[in-house]
Amino acid sequence: MAYTTAHNFLTLKFRDVRNVLRNRTIELGGLVVVTDDDATEWDTVSKSIVRGYYNKNQQIDNALVAAADSEVKDTARLYFLLPDDTTGHLDIVDPVDDLFLSTTGPGANIIIEYADMAGGSPSQVALQTIIDKVLSGSILIDDGETPTTYLYGERI
Repeated sequence: MAYTTAHNFLTLKFRDVRNVLRNRTIELGGLVVVTDDDATEWDTVSKSIVRGYYNKNQQIDNALVAAADSEVKDTARLYFLLPDDTTGHLDIVDPVDDLFLSTTGPGANIIIEYADMAGGSPSQVALQTIIDKVLSGSILIDDGETPTTYLYGERI
């Protein structure tokens, strides 16, 4: 089964002449994609202006089941070098075991090398894709930054 839309909401941020902000949330159909044209329509019919808007689309796949050994408190942290020469991170909740050098001992706390992810298991390829999205700016970390380099990952 695939993820399907459970809820789709458009929130419009109206502002009047006194600079008073009023938000209105509207539920949308499952396949509706929100564009600037939608905000312009609402702005056109209101004396206030639509200063901004955001869309929240909740997708759910009820067929997915967590692994029997899933542990909510287990986390893998990926470290990246930021443009200002500091380190930022992105956390992976409850990582699968094959992302680490081994399942026991010290290697159980170290994420495999980036180069070894390509052509590996589906979870290793997926992790490399996530890292690539962070490096390309599709996923922002820390204070909305795009890092310059992936450094390493570890279980924390």
